[in-house]
Parts: sequence; structure tokens; C-alpha cells
Amino acid sequence: MWSRMAVASLFLGDDALFLEHVEPASRKSQMARQLVGKMLSDDSAEIGLSITEIVLIGNMIRDAEMKETSVRNWLKRDAKALVGAPVHGRKYAIDQAVLLLMIEDMHGVLDLATVCQILENVFNQLDDRNDDLLSPKLFYQRYAQTFLQAADIQKETNLLDKEYNSAIYQAVQRTCYTLPEDVRKTSEQTLEVMVHAALANHFQYTARSLAERLEF
Repeated sequence: MWSRMAVASLFLGDDALFLEHVEPASRKSQMARQLVGKMLSDDSAEIGLSITEIVLIGNMIRDAEMKETSVRNWLKRDAKALVGAPVHGRKYAIDQAVLLLMIEDMHGVLDLATVCQILENVFNQLDDRNDDLLSPKLFYQRYAQTFLQAADIQKETNLLDKEYNSAIYQAVQRTCYTLPEDVRKTSEQTLEVMVHAALANHFQYTARSLAERLEF
């Protein structure tokens, strides 16, 4: 399995950081190896990813249950304006793939229209990249960093206590403090929602997995 930090490193083309955050066993998949080689190649900025490849990356993340049919439906409906049309023939750019992974992390908790509205606060329309507050892959990196901090916070704080929510927000602020002031507040608000949604997905996934093991 891959951490979100490993995926962020893959999108940014940082092979050293990717290897630091990926579990050795997950490197053995032939499809995963081929995809990683493609993503970390010298011309990775120009590559396109098919929906199948995007879903493969999504499902390498722990607790993920990304489905290709769901992604295709998103791209026909509410997510169409946010993500945009494929830019490399029938394949999607890295930033478009990142958006689909962020949608997946929130979609288990929030409806698709709400998820897209939240992301549009930062990314607006991908047809016009000049209106983005931050590029999707750089934003995803900050999200992954915050998620790592959230995992540590869980070890020290009661999940049902207001102190936990406060600690998550402080982690978000630490991640965003270097951003320009006109970008920082929106980025913080969006990251806070994303981290809580991803944590909620984790608990839902765990509950389903445990339920499947029950003998009735």
C-alpha cells in the first residue's frame, strides 16, 4: 500500500521521497512498477494517464476503494467542469488525476456536487489554469503532509474531543503558513474538510472490513 505522501511524491516526480513513503511489498505489482516508471520518467510532465491508471494509483492508497465506473460517471456529471476533458488524446494530465483522487477521498462522506464546490474554491475551472490558487499536485502534497500529522494526532488525542478538531486545524495552519495571505485561508478551509473526510472514510472502511469477517 502507498501513503498519500508517496502518491504526492509520485505526482511531483520525486523518486527518493516516493521510495521513502511506500511499503516495499507494494512495489512488487508489475502494473504498479510500470506505472511508477512512467510517472518518474524524465518526460513525466507530458504524460497522460488513462482512467484505469488513475484508479490503479487511487487503489494503491490504504483504505481506498476507487471504482472505474464511478470515475467515468463523475466525469459525465458534476466533476466534468472541474476536471475538464482529457488533454492527451483520451488520457488525463497529472493535475486532472490529482483532482480525481481528492474527489475520491471526500466522496464517501459528502455528495459529489458538494465535493466539487469545495474543490472549485481552490481550483476553479481547469480549462483556465490561471485562476487556480495553487496547482492540484502542490495542493495534494500539502494535503498529504497534513494527513500524516493527523495520524500522529490520533495517538495523543481523544477523537471525540473538541481538542482533536483543534489539533487538526493547527496542523492545517502549519502546512499552509508559507502560502500567500490571499490563498492561505481558502486552502486551510479546504484542507480541513479533506482531512476529516479522509479520516471518516478510513473508519467506514475499517467498519466494513470488520463486518465482513463476522460469522452470521
